[in-house]
Amino acid sequence: MNQYVSNRKPPFALLSDPDGKAYEMYECQVSNTGTCLGLIAAQIRGDFKRARKVGISQVAPIGDTSLANRMPADFLVDEGGLVRDAFYAKRAHEHIPFNRVVAFSRGPGGTDVGV
Repeated sequence: MNQYVSNRKPPFALLSDPDGKAYEMYECQVSNTGTCLGLIAAQIRGDFKRARKVGISQVAPIGDTSLANRMPADFLVDEGGLVRDAFYAKRAHEHIPFNRVVAFSRGPGGTDVGV
């Protein structure tokens, strides 16, 4: 993950889970159908073409593919380590809606999202 985001310097911590330990702990899902639908949606939207333009490869590394069909899961965690919002995708192209991230970034007084 570091090769993709280190030059962008995100103002928040990111977690990469190549071994799937956090996925198991947070009961994230695996779905062949969700992966296929996500790939189709990404192709239609032109995501692969845009990724190539900025140097992101779509070639999966050779090796263990047991985690290849993991569905995305996004968690908003506060400074105390508490998960304040969780999003479990049903398709590979889904992620937490940006308005929920913005609301969370505003803090307790500016958020209307629930856990």
